[in-house]
Amino acid sequence: MFDTASPTSSLRSVVLARAEGGGDPTPALHPGETVLTLGSGAGTLCFRASQVVGPMGWVIGIEPDDGLLAIARRHARAVARRLGYANVEFRKASPCDLRLDREWLDRLLREQPIGAEADLVRLEASIAASCRVLPLVSDESVDAVVSSCVPPLVEPEDMERLAREIFRVLRPDGRALVTELSRNETLVGPDHVDVAHRDELFRLRLAEAGFHEIAVLDPPEPSRRGLPGIEPRTVTVTAYKHRRRVRQCGATASGAAIGAEGR
Repeated sequence: MFDTASPTSSLRSVVLARAEGGGDPTPALHPGETVLTLGSGAGTLCFRASQVVGPMGWVIGIEPDDGLLAIARRHARAVARRLGYANVEFRKASPCDLRLDREWLDRLLREQPIGAEADLVRLEASIAASCRVLPLVSDESVDAVVSSCVPPLVEPEDMERLAREIFRVLRPDGRALVTELSRNETLVGPDHVDVAHRDELFRLRLAEAGFHEIAVLDPPEPSRRGLPGIEPRTVTVTAYKHRRRVRQCGATASGAAIGAEGR
């Protein structure tokens, strides 16, 4: 019901909207939590999360596609009537840049179109000020970040930004619950040396961003069949943002995280 995308929606966002068959991290949420959903598509994962966190919780969906945002917001009103409470909102942004409000940017470009280099300089200054003073998602403002199948759609060079943004918006002791389509793909660096499998690279970037206790949960039984001859394999990655503590001797955060995963 909730993942019907318009014909003009981008393929990238349509994949996100259809990703509910790729895993559901919402059972690990708790009542009363504030949850951020990356790549929320037409809202399916957000509406599941809204029922878990309940009327005392709040769910924020992040989606860059205008068509899917419109669908999600329309469904949100119907879901609120059925549940008896409204605790879901949708915001336009890139999962890799949660500071920039892209609906604000759209309005700014309509009101002040770019016609010369001076206009571009002014625009860049306005964007920088907005991200600094009024970020779309503030630092340490959510208890959990969830997503379904977003990392496989992020370019390898952008995974560091994605991991750092997730870390930035999480409160101390917050956690990331990321379900991804496992791709047996080896990434090659500029010097033509194998870097890592795509799945491993994302977990490495999480560790580098400061996450601890990075683990891959046992994949559940597929809830939906894939295309004929294709059986999608998903994994759910969990990672925790610990409170700042006195510096400890021993392993670095990244080494401890990757070591914990390997056990």
